[in-house]
Amino acid sequence: MVRFIPLCLALFCANTTLAQNQFQRIFNGDEDEFCYGMTATADGGYILCGETNSNGSGSFDAFLLKTDAMGVTQWVRTYGGSGWDWANDVRQTADGGYVVTGGTETNSEELGDITFFKTDASGALQWQYTTGELTGYDNGYSVKQMSDGGYVICGYGFMAGAAETDPCIIRLNATGGLIWKKFYV
Repeated sequence: MVRFIPLCLALFCANTTLAQNQFQRIFNGDEDEFCYGMTATADGGYILCGETNSNGSGSFDAFLLKTDAMGVTQWVRTYGGSGWDWANDVRQTADGGYVVTGGTETNSEELGDITFFKTDASGALQWQYTTGELTGYDNGYSVKQMSDGGYVICGYGFMAGAAETDPCIIRLNATGGLIWKKFYV
């Protein structure tokens, strides 16, 4: 029985701490917003990504929204051009910035290209990689920073002459240069 009391107190304290950090927030603009990805950040906050039709320079633009630990907005940034741009996944990088993958129709003669971009800790764009050479509707779904500082992106795309989309993996170096790209048919 003596061992049971400290465990109960520890569970009570843990549940009390969790309850203090629970919240619900609605982030909205004047038009449509969609959130497709979110991850916790090193400072205890959160980074969300998706697309917005309320702000930006085109129809829909990709967005990042950074919050503190209680969900209070710290900053919001939009990314894109005159076409439709969206973000499906965001991760914090070793340097405190963020990497994002999704798609863009801004510079595409097709239906969309896989896009990937890197920002600093405040969301300022540092560099961007866009596939561009694929045909059809292409989309990046997940991104991860590798131990060498580079990145791997998975998604799907149309290869030239293909009738359907195929899964793909794209490997980039730490500055966004293409190392390799593989399609799996």
